[in-house]
Amino acid sequence: MIFKLNNKKVIQFRARILIALIIINILLIIFLLFFQHSGFLVYLLGGLLVGLSTELYNLRCFEIENSGMVFTIRLFHPLKSGHVFPMSEFPVNALADFSFNNTLFFSLLQLKIKHKDRIVSFRYKIQGLDHKNSDVLQQSLLGIKNELKE
Repeated sequence: MIFKLNNKKVIQFRARILIALIIINILLIIFLLFFQHSGFLVYLLGGLLVGLSTELYNLRCFEIENSGMVFTIRLFHPLKSGHVFPMSEFPVNALADFSFNNTLFFSLLQLKIKHKDRIVSFRYKIQGLDHKNSDVLQQSLLGIKNELKE
């Protein structure tokens, strides 16, 4: 099954919200420090600023493409511009096994790839994947696995 999935729109929307929250947080900290309100609230907003910045730093867009012969996975930051090089690229017939687990905040994709005489495992944390795209990805990987058994 030939397909191409990505979560770029969802993750870019999250990035914009996080940037807006970070700017508001910085302005609140400056306002509180300007009016000499140093105390628990400033420390709380500072901790929130660190948490929001960490979340923005850890956001990743992904793109998964199956061209029928090659399986390509690209992971990149939503604020990165320019060409994105593949993180993983392997022939479809090298797929030995896979597992796909949905959790509350992200999905975990684990691929086991045959490389020479051993099996190499890769794990990918995917955010912003809706149920429809999740089902398409699972069905495609299952179809590849079933074709290889035959």
